[in-house]
Amino acid sequence: STWGHLTTLMNIAVALATLALVALVSAASSETSAAGSRAKPAGDKQAPTVFGASFLKGPWKCAKSADVKPGQAALCRQGRPNQILVDQVYTINLAKRIDRWKSVVAEMETRGVRTTRFDAIDGSMISEFEYEILTQKNIRKLTKGLVGNLISHMRVWQDIADRGWGRALIFEDDATFEQGFKGLDALIDELDRTDPNWDFVYTGRLSVPETWLLLKDEGVLEHFPEKRQDVVVSEHIVDPGASEGMWGYMLSAKGARAMIDAYKAAGLLFDVDLVLHMPLIRNRLRMYAFEPPISAYNESDAYSDDSNSKTGLNLLKRANKFVAGGQYREAAARYHQALEYGLPNHEQCWAHTNLAFITDLTGGDPAVAESHFETAIGIPDVPNTQRADTYGNYCYFLFRHGRLTRAAAACQEGLALDPSHEKCAANLQLIQTRLASGATEGVKNLDHKHIDL
Repeated sequence: STWGHLTTLMNIAVALATLALVALVSAASSETSAAGSRAKPAGDKQAPTVFGASFLKGPWKCAKSADVKPGQAALCRQGRPNQILVDQVYTINLAKRIDRWKSVVAEMETRGVRTTRFDAIDGSMISEFEYEILTQKNIRKLTKGLVGNLISHMRVWQDIADRGWGRALIFEDDATFEQGFKGLDALIDELDRTDPNWDFVYTGRLSVPETWLLLKDEGVLEHFPEKRQDVVVSEHIVDPGASEGMWGYMLSAKGARAMIDAYKAAGLLFDVDLVLHMPLIRNRLRMYAFEPPISAYNESDAYSDDSNSKTGLNLLKRANKFVAGGQYREAAARYHQALEYGLPNHEQCWAHTNLAFITDLTGGDPAVAESHFETAIGIPDVPNTQRADTYGNYCYFLFRHGRLTRAAAACQEGLALDPSHEKCAANLQLIQTRLASGATEGVKNLDHKHIDL
């Protein structure tokens, strides 16, 4: 039958996707030196180059008696340089992002940390045929960059499994280490006491509330039915709920093998970090997180290689999600960051308008809110309808704070730009009614809470 034929084709496609994923992950590991020369996989004579802090200096220095192998960016215990604490440190980096590589290595060196470079898969080099095969089972549209990112991580896991590392740290090249690595040995000892058979531990991640907002915005919340929350299991160790971010984590060889098996069975369903928390993968893993974290995402980089979009716009979108979820402090921080990194004029206008809204709604300084409105209406090359909307919000803000004459003028300026603008017309009518009833200039109307975004 036609249905039977289609089912057969679908099964073949899924099988091909699994084979393609296995083939890509099983390909030779791609660690490279700063010059980009390709290092050999496990078992070959040529070892990867180690970058960052010298083995002879810093808090994680290693003595010759520690028996560190060539190409092993080991960290040894503080005060006991003959004992290896972390077997290997990997940093995943695209060959074209030399800027990121130099930045992360420089920061690691200041922290006394060393690393090897693991060559990331450039998603733009994945053929359309491979892309279609690999994304047969996905639950939302994945960019080629996201596909390349997942495969890059899986290749690192394969290398860890092949080499049998007991503890390996993995960082993306946009990781940062504001908290430093202070107390790493104590954290690892606490982890081992908590669960000697751990598989995976976050060194940094987004919070669970932030992650739920992202999942909701992506329209995939139904795929995370457990709605798992953080559970504290010891002073600095939590059993984590859904968490976005793979910029820093630690794996054991056992955990690497478990993750490879789980991801191969699941296929490329979603982003590498979020699919990790879907039940079919999450329930296979003994997963933990360090609290507080020791790594974060470096948002000073103005370009995302995975999503092919500017970081400023990514921050703006994330801020909008936080506003929708009522997380105003998180939203305001990201609006400010988005403006620092640069936005198109019309997006600058929205960011300042929303900052004014948040400031007023949360009881901030009205002068600060007003300055954001003034900045927003003064930004050039903004469509009239949007500028009129800003005037409508500004008008209502001024009304709330008893500035009735100025509020009426703001609404009229909005209507001059867009005569059919309903918000400006409605707010102007409200103000005129108040003035006609004898309302006094300077009497605040803070019982009116809503400013429409």
